[in-house]
Amino acid sequence: MSFGLQKNWFRPRYFSLATYRHYQPERWPDDVDELAALYDDELNSILDHILQYDRRTRPSDPWFDKECRDAKRLTRRLERAYTAVCRRSARGSTTPSDSDPSASVASAKASWYNQRPKYRQLHCQKCTDFWHDMIDADWCNPRRLWHSVDVLCSAWLWSHASELCYQHRVL
Repeated sequence: MSFGLQKNWFRPRYFSLATYRHYQPERWPDDVDELAALYDDELNSILDHILQYDRRTRPSDPWFDKECRDAKRLTRRLERAYTAVCRRSARGSTTPSDSDPSASVASAKASWYNQRPKYRQLHCQKCTDFWHDMIDADWCNPRRLWHSVDVLCSAWLWSHASELCYQHRVL
């Protein structure tokens, strides 16, 4: 039986030094830093060619719509505002509008902490509504209904896998 392999495919290939002469630069750098930069550039170009990084984005959840995106954006913006106020307060630099730095920190923290449960509740409600609608739509077709239930259970299992592993270790 032949697998399409050459007879001696595992033998290493030997090249002469003349093969690599065209890869050498015309003039070597005199400075060690320039030589290190040249080495770094060449190594990066070789790795970029070999690996060819391909960034793939994770698909969004089907229920994650504009309303969820806006709520998440607001939550993250309030979080960044809170950390910025904390940094300014820690440095001791205040703006003219900040009469009391601790009040600014407390206000930013309160607005961020008030927005977080609203975002979580909205996200949970959208998810629940989506799956209820999906199951209601597939109710009369058992094959599609069980497929939806299977997808729902696997999505739930993946999202709660770390909690389940922790509970299993504790018990």
